[in-house]
Amino acid sequence: MPGYLNARFAGDYKFVAENYRYLQPVTYANIPSIPELTEMPIQLARFRGETPDEVALEVHAALPLETFARGLDLSEGEIETGLFLINSAGDKVVRRTNTETLEYDESPHIDEYRSWRIILAPGQDLVAAVEARDAVTWRSAATRETFRVEAYPEDSLKVSDILVADFIKPLVEEPVKRSDYEVWPNAALEYQSGDPVHIYYEIYGLETDSEGFASYDVSIQVRVKSISRSGIGAIIGDLADAWGFSIVGDDRLELQFNREVKVDGRDRVTEYLSLDPQEVPAGQYEIRLRIWDNLAERMGRQLRTFEVVNDEE
Repeated sequence: MPGYLNARFAGDYKFVAENYRYLQPVTYANIPSIPELTEMPIQLARFRGETPDEVALEVHAALPLETFARGLDLSEGEIETGLFLINSAGDKVVRRTNTETLEYDESPHIDEYRSWRIILAPGQDLVAAVEARDAVTWRSAATRETFRVEAYPEDSLKVSDILVADFIKPLVEEPVKRSDYEVWPNAALEYQSGDPVHIYYEIYGLETDSEGFASYDVSIQVRVKSISRSGIGAIIGDLADAWGFSIVGDDRLELQFNREVKVDGRDRVTEYLSLDPQEVPAGQYEIRLRIWDNLAERMGRQLRTFEVVNDEE
């Protein structure tokens, strides 16, 4: 407060304050110049950088242009966007801002996607803040998400985050790195019922045999966390038929397969997969990925949640 300089919370109140700050790292309610604030979908994905001492963070955001243009007789808007990475001390360790003019009338029903790739040192707890504003109306959108910059050491089996996308296509015959793929990320982690779900991930630290081959088993589970109508068990069989998965529980399906890959001294193996769900009920679904290294007898895990919606309902 003004005049009191700095003070620390004591005892249990320190934990309460830190926990509340983690749950709600920011509020914009006390900024009267913002007439309307919209939540902006983002997706964070972490990968190994060029070396094990680097983490490549990808941030994908969907600018809500339809909301910015609603009720306005404007064909375009001057949009200011910003990505900020903030450490536990409140310092901005990364600041990327841009101003551009976007056509409202050419894309009234779709979001404009913006992506950033940042190289970071591991071992940090950070907040990713993405903000956007129409410079004329000051209609704004903002999202903040906390994350940890986990290392991908050479001596252990690790799996990157699962990057969920609308479209993935290899650009070369034998892709070996992230830039060898064309990827259209799904920032909102949201799909219309019937749309294919594409995933991309990387595997680090696989053991190889004397000829440079890695052997590993892949298990991809899709768990139905919640659906918009009752009776999860009744739809599991239909989902198994649609996706080609096996039923492994009352609320989940599983696809298993083995891979033999020539690593040739590379520090990673890249994988991508498309799930064609046909028509599935609206709800929340979870992808659980497990990698079992047959040579080193080690396990790597990762998961990602996405949502299926049906605008016709």
